Amino acid sequence: MQNDGYFNKSVVYIAYDNSLETFGFTINFKTQFKLRDFKPQVKNGNLPIFEGGPVATNQLFYVHTAGKLISNSEPISDKIFFGGNFNDMLQAIESGELNESNLKIFIGYCGWGKDQLQNEIKANHWFTNKAKQVTVFETNYADIYSNELQKIKTSYKIFGDIANTPSLN
Repeated sequence: MQNDGYFNKSVVYIAYDNSLETFGFTINFKTQFKLRDFKPQVKNGNLPIFEGGPVATNQLFYVHTAGKLISNSEPISDKIFFGGNFNDMLQAIESGELNESNLKIFIGYCGWGKDQLQNEIKANHWFTNKAKQVTVFETNYADIYSNELQKIKTSYKIFGDIANTPSLN
């Protein structure tokens, strides 16, 4: 979580981190788009699309819990997977195996170069917390930021409830 520019009141799920790069997705910024806006033929295409980050905003990305059900998906953790065959994902949505509680679709992603994010964390530009599956797929996305602040320190929750323009409080 960081409090400036694009990342103001954002909660970023880090999907990949190695010595050369880090990438992830902002999980609490829902767009006005639904999957059906991109794929109108999908029967259960009423799934929201999230603003994943400022990089590659012309591409869709997704995380899910379907594992091997979606061929070529990559494990992020024991229960969360990244990407995979897009048609397999659409088929799993059609069959009802994937829905808003176990699939999150993004436009774009967040990316950092070598040591960039680690240096920002060391400079206290971010709060960090261990990701939980329930948080990544939280359907009450508007409360994710304040709930995560509260997990870090109970008294921080109030900062999640403050409007972006303090004079409006």
